[in-house]
This record gives sequence, C-alpha cells and structure tokens, in this order.
Amino acid sequence: RPSKRHDAIVGMLKVRSTSSTNEIVKPSECYRHFDIFEKKDAQGNGFELCSELICEGETYSDLDEIIARHMDPIMDNLKILQEHPRFGLHSTVASVTNKADVISNLEKFSKDNYRMLMYSLILHPNRPGQGMLLWTTGGMRVKEELLEVRPRGFALWGKQFEKLPQLVKWFKMTGWQEAFKRRKAFKEEWLQKEKAIKSQRGQDAMKGAKKKADVTAQDMGSGLLTPGMEFNSNPRTARPGWNVADATGGLLTPGGLQTPRGMATPARLR
Repeated sequence: RPSKRHDAIVGMLKVRSTSSTNEIVKPSECYRHFDIFEKKDAQGNGFELCSELICEGETYSDLDEIIARHMDPIMDNLKILQEHPRFGLHSTVASVTNKADVISNLEKFSKDNYRMLMYSLILHPNRPGQGMLLWTTGGMRVKEELLEVRPRGFALWGKQFEKLPQLVKWFKMTGWQEAFKRRKAFKEEWLQKEKAIKSQRGQDAMKGAKKKADVTAQDMGSGLLTPGMEFNSNPRTARPGWNVADATGGLLTPGGLQTPRGMATPARLR
C-alpha cells in the first residue's frame, strides 16, 4: 500500500519482456501500473481487503478476480494489437516497430502519396501496456494518439470499441477528420481523471524515505576509486582522508600513505 491514510493499492502487470525483443527495453518500461481502491462502505476490517475493489472504474470482489477479468484480458488484447496487420511497418526484408523509424517512413510515404491516409500501430513507448496510433496525410507531420488497451477492448480518444478492426475502420472513415476536436476533449478529460486518482490515492507513504546511495566503482588504471569520492591522479595534491587512485597503480590509503606494492603472498604454514 503506497498510502498511510487512504485505502489504495498499486497493482503491477508485466506487459513486455527485456529478452524476447530486438529492442533494448528497461525493466521500468515493462510494467503497467494500476490503482486499486477499496470501496469504503464495503465489508472488511483493517487486517484484510474489503469485499469490493475498484480498478480503472470496474468493481471486483478480490485480487484473483482482478487478475482473471482485468489483467488477463488486457494481455490478450495486447497480443491482438501486436498481431494486427498494421502493427509497425513490414517489407520483404524486415519489420519496423520502433517509433522513430515508423514516423520517418510514414512521412516519406505521405509525401509520395498526398491523398492517402497513412497510419500504423505500435506499443506506446512511454505508457507500458498501452498502444499508440501514428498517422498522417497530405505530407503533414505525423500525429501521435494514445490507443488505450482495455479489458473489454480498445479505445481511441475515449471512444470504446470491442474489436480493434472496428476502431481502425471508424478512424479511417470518420475519426481522423474529427481528430482535433476529439483529441482536445479527451486530453482535458484525461487530466481531470488523473487529478482525481492522485487525490484519491493520497500521500505516498514512501515519500521522504531515505534512499540507499548507488555505489559505483570506477576503474582508473590499476586502482579503484572509493565510491562517491573525487579522482585526483596526483598523490602529492590528494587531500588526506580520501582514497585516490594513483596512475602508476595501487591505492592511497586515508592520510596519504600509499599501499605497499610488490609484496609476495604469505607462504602456507606448515
């Protein structure tokens, strides 16, 4: 629970793998986060979860039901998204799913075909577990739209569709022409929703907690810097009390005395 005073739980769903893709994916980009709230008037006590849990507007009886009816369907829909013919760009040589490469190619295609609507689907690079619709027409700059992946289907600008082909068909026929108006309204609604969730979530219980310092050893010549210390290659100007790597090898101990070198390993006692 991230909150001291609010009935909030953070759920995490692994939606990407760091090893099964040609792209380099950070572990932090592999998990989609969910805010799970306990319904205040539901039956329960301070030692167990309430009988009603709310996750993204849907009500469930326990965590197992959230996994079965919320997270598992999202994983299924993510698979559907990646299997769609318009996911990335494909040729006889290779497939491209990287955002920058897809945008570059869409711009080129659009300049060569002014009257055609060019679009592609990819995974959202900043929102794990969500999709992104990239599109352009008339040689214009490529637009980026959040494609929500929900348990019951997909949504574009908040408009829900049970099937992905239905969303794509609507976008091609009508949606792209209404993009400016729908995008603006959706953005305002999204910001209000995030503000409400943040207020309901409450203060982070880990806020202000002391974090362990990252210890990084730096290899300089044949010596090592003490983590967090400055490097000074001149032992004569090194400040006492700081371990400093000498360029000729060895470490200076606190006080400026150099560690003895060339000493043999003690022989085994008989």
